[in-house]
Amino acid sequence: MSNVSESYCVKAWLSDYLSREHSIDPGQVRLKTTFSELGIDSATGVALMLDVGQWLGIEIEPTVIFDYPTVELFCTYVEEIHGQKLDKRKQS
Repeated sequence: MSNVSESYCVKAWLSDYLSREHSIDPGQVRLKTTFSELGIDSATGVALMLDVGQWLGIEIEPTVIFDYPTVELFCTYVEEIHGQKLDKRKQS
């Protein structure tokens, strides 16, 4: 998986998830947008991290949303920290 395609894939999933689960217009989900600007509070953020982890098949600590508070930073985190796991999962 390339970083560009993985980043796009995670951003697309986040846009769809936020639209479906929280009625957020997908057009509002831009790379520099913070989760708090999207109205995601701490409880919702923890649930979001658990759902993203489940979707990707990896474990993501619920507090990651506070360490990587923008869509771009979170996508970069997924690529850098979990990229190899995701590559292996995709190959199997």
